[in-house]
Amino acid sequence: MNIKKRKKQTQHPQKKSQKTHHSNKKKKPSSSGTASIKKHPNTRKSSSWRNGKKSNKLPYGTLIVKRQGFGFVLPPKRDSREIDHKKYIALTEDVFIPHRDIGTAIHGDFVAIEYVSLKGRRTSGRIIQVLVPVKNEIIGRYIHDAKPHVVPLDDAFPYIIRCPRRNDIPNGTAVIVDFTRSLGDGKTKYKHILAGTIRETLEGEKDYIDFRMIADKYAIPLHFPPSVHKYVEDHITESLDFSNRKDIRDQLIVTIDGADAKDLDDAVSITTTQFGWRLSVHIADVSHYVKEDSPLDKEALQRGTSVYLINRVVPMLPPMLSNNVCSLNPHEDTLTMTVVMDIDRNGNRIASKIFPSVIRSKFRLTYDIVEQILCHNNTDYPACTPLLKELEQAALALLKERRKRGSIEFELPDIHITIGSHGRVTDIAPRHRSIAHQIIEECMLAANRTVAEFLEKKQVPFLYRLHDVPNEEKLEPFALFLRKMNVPFPKEHPQPIDFQKVLAQFQNTPFENIISAIMLRTMMRAVYAHTKGVHFGLAFDTYCHFTSPIRRYPDLLVHRQLKKLLAGKSTDIGTRHLAHIGKISSVNERTAMEAERELNDIKAIEFMADKVGNKYTGIINGVTDFGFFVSILPYRIEGLVALGDLTDDEYIFIEDEFALHGKYHGTVYQIGQMVRVMVAKVDIVRNELDLQILKPND
Repeated sequence: MNIKKRKKQTQHPQKKSQKTHHSNKKKKPSSSGTASIKKHPNTRKSSSWRNGKKSNKLPYGTLIVKRQGFGFVLPPKRDSREIDHKKYIALTEDVFIPHRDIGTAIHGDFVAIEYVSLKGRRTSGRIIQVLVPVKNEIIGRYIHDAKPHVVPLDDAFPYIIRCPRRNDIPNGTAVIVDFTRSLGDGKTKYKHILAGTIRETLEGEKDYIDFRMIADKYAIPLHFPPSVHKYVEDHITESLDFSNRKDIRDQLIVTIDGADAKDLDDAVSITTTQFGWRLSVHIADVSHYVKEDSPLDKEALQRGTSVYLINRVVPMLPPMLSNNVCSLNPHEDTLTMTVVMDIDRNGNRIASKIFPSVIRSKFRLTYDIVEQILCHNNTDYPACTPLLKELEQAALALLKERRKRGSIEFELPDIHITIGSHGRVTDIAPRHRSIAHQIIEECMLAANRTVAEFLEKKQVPFLYRLHDVPNEEKLEPFALFLRKMNVPFPKEHPQPIDFQKVLAQFQNTPFENIISAIMLRTMMRAVYAHTKGVHFGLAFDTYCHFTSPIRRYPDLLVHRQLKKLLAGKSTDIGTRHLAHIGKISSVNERTAMEAERELNDIKAIEFMADKVGNKYTGIINGVTDFGFFVSILPYRIEGLVALGDLTDDEYIFIEDEFALHGKYHGTVYQIGQMVRVMVAKVDIVRNELDLQILKPND
């Protein structure tokens, strides 16, 4: 778990270098005062240049303001319906904005810019228009001093908000403040002051306040609009229509999920055949309730995904659907889409069929219960034991076939955070992964692949799940690192199986998680797209997401297209519209991941706050020119050993070895190395953990 905001700048260097640093001196920034300054071509006539080509559209992006006063406009992570794409074009690279050229724009605004100059390799610009202002509210702590103000809980928001004195609000209370866009004189450490008014105080335990802060920062909507509530009230009913569905309620069907899960969107059943198994995957028929272009559908598209923030869920669909009507709860009749796959003993699919169905789940099993039955001879569910044993054998066969194809299995431990009384973290530990997780994963992968191949064969437009081949720029340092460790790896065009072989070499070694993490960073980001492409990581030529329509919009769209095909209806969907859905779904997925990761980081630093002076064993999982990062065992929480705190030698940073070498005493700190560290400092405000290196026997 990376709770640091200091970047691992050299995990994947662009070129080799060796840098020498005196360990007892802080690195000084290099001077760029002598760099030549060139006017950007045709700055006044045209404000947008992309890949060397002139464009009449103005570039736009998201403004990020730093405490020093300057800022950057970054490529937008999300689209906005308020942007006129006939006039504006999204940036593809960061643009530096001096303080004087920010104007009245503030952190988080969508802004249009014009280019000003190139200074060395850095592009500079000025803001000429605020296109979409950031919402004028934020969560912070009310500071009751001579000049009352609110300090944002989001450390990246570089302002303080002056507000009228509120004697009824205790000092340090979490509040929601509405602010104006007027700026101060820039003399505070935040460089800017906004004026605001406290709208409400936030009552509740710390985990709730952190949750609200993250939801506010990432614009995650916590409430559904009135139009959606009205639609649900008027159109959603629990009465079921079984027409044109296969009734398989008599089959032994079970769900297997986490103990706390409420949105149960998949169930499984299995029988044996002369060739192997007939595996059935049953997925909640969400599209039966979420009609195309309805207020409910439009809201689901804008949300794109459910967001899981430790012990809270922000659902894509209202709870009446996600937890009740659509959820495959036990002993209830539910509408589903069923994928039946005949699997041979070698894990090959030899036949399949897909149809609308109605099921009645017989048991609501958890991962822990299934593990107890399969691994510890638990006899509490005798009716399920034969089924689970056949599911296990089928899953292992599917896994064997997938590995044969070269599918990559990253060993990255998930973290479980336990929240105790008063909303405080009581424990952090790697989440246990068992055979039960493997069973469900293999069943869902097989169903997703079957549906994708069926739709593609029928030439039905849908959203593919793409994972492109790694580019050579990202691969080069990884391949060089492996060669220095005498691990064979192709110099050009590696295939998925080549990555799989690397992971196999490090299995059950201290390097296992580190190699997985580095390898993952060489990979392209998986996205949703309307055009065909491969899924490199899974080694599938065709793949889509189908099995989670309660919590992912692309799955819902695939269900909708599949049902139209099976009913003999038109499956036409505009290419531009489908591409837009793919783009917005990819962006929403990324936003959810970042929100989930940041809240985990906040709770991790909170967990370490009372552990200053504690000593731990850790593993180096990142080396930079300003120190190295250590993952503390057993928590998997990451902290920094700063170069300036290594006082025993002068260190040379060698990028292509991911290492620091002591110039005089020969001490080496290298990625994957086990070390002893002590917690030196915990900064809750900046979300940073500083570590001090110890001698091996300390």
